[in-house]
Amino acid sequence: MGEHEQVKALETSPSKVKAKSTMMIPDAQKLLRCELESLKSQLQAQTKAFEFLNHSVTMLEKESCLQQIKIQQLEEMLSPSCRQGEKEGHKWGTEQGRQELYGALAQGLQGLQKTLRDSEEVQRARTTRCLQLLAQEIRDSKKFLWEELELVREEVTFIYQKLQVQEEEISENLVNIQKMQKTQVKCRKVLTKMKQHAYETSAWPEMEAAAPGGGGCWKDDLQKELSDIWSAVHGLQNSIDGLTMSTGARPRASSLRGHKGHRCLSPPLPSWDSDSDSDQPPCNKSRSFPPA
Repeated sequence: MGEHEQVKALETSPSKVKAKSTMMIPDAQKLLRCELESLKSQLQAQTKAFEFLNHSVTMLEKESCLQQIKIQQLEEMLSPSCRQGEKEGHKWGTEQGRQELYGALAQGLQGLQKTLRDSEEVQRARTTRCLQLLAQEIRDSKKFLWEELELVREEVTFIYQKLQVQEEEISENLVNIQKMQKTQVKCRKVLTKMKQHAYETSAWPEMEAAAPGGGGCWKDDLQKELSDIWSAVHGLQNSIDGLTMSTGARPRASSLRGHKGHRCLSPPLPSWDSDSDSDQPPCNKSRSFPPA
């Protein structure tokens, strides 16, 4: 069961790493979207202010036209009175009063025209200044927005490159783990065959009686070779556990338990090779491992 859980951990660990790495990119996109929305709102407010200024200028121009029309009407009203005064030239007092009235009206018209010109100049200067400030603010906003976009683009590029490096490392670790698992399966097959061979030789007491010295030496050599193979299998298992921990999976306890003096080992669970079950002999409880 330990090997089966280890395989599940190896299959789920790359998906967890990819899920954690892809959660970083939407945060940067949300921040950029908020900044874009604030800039849009600022631009809309500035556009409304510009429209209001244009409307004010238009109203002033209309008012100036109306005042000029009134001036023309006053001049037309004065011209008949002048003609009538010429016909009544015998009335000096009326002529003098008309001249005084004309002078007063002329002065009033001149003052009104001057006031209109001054107000138009002031309004034009204000409008020009506001437009210049608005254009400068728009340029600054565009510059700031482009700088922010460049920074976000660089950050996204860096995150993408980092994710690519992590994916390559994870793929390389998975390949190494698969190679070690295949090597472990091969070692188990060889070890199982050698154990089976050892069980068969332990069932030949007549051959041991015929050659007691040679049989014991052969058993010692076989026991030493089996111990070396067990050590190699344990080393491979430790390497696999180390690679599993480096890829983010939880460490699993080793499923290998064989060493000197143990009873018959239970056959390993079906692993990555489909032929692993066919090469495993049934465990004979009545026979023990040959002593060292």
